[in-house]
Amino acid sequence: MQILARQCVTADGYVTTPDGWPPQVIDPAHGPGSHGVREFVAGCEAVLMGRTTFEPALTAGRGRT
Repeated sequence: MQILARQCVTADGYVTTPDGWPPQVIDPAHGPGSHGVREFVAGCEAVLMGRTTFEPALTAGRGRT
């Protein structure tokens, strides 16, 4: 079994914004794109995330191509 981990942390040590979003999603300096998340997740059999991130992720990206 192999365990891979990916975590985004802001320079001041926060893992999410106060709204629960990963910092790279709301930071305009990161620009558009998946920042490697889709490619990383494609190689995983399971993904573990907290509820505060999971619930908004259910509707994120709907309607996008």
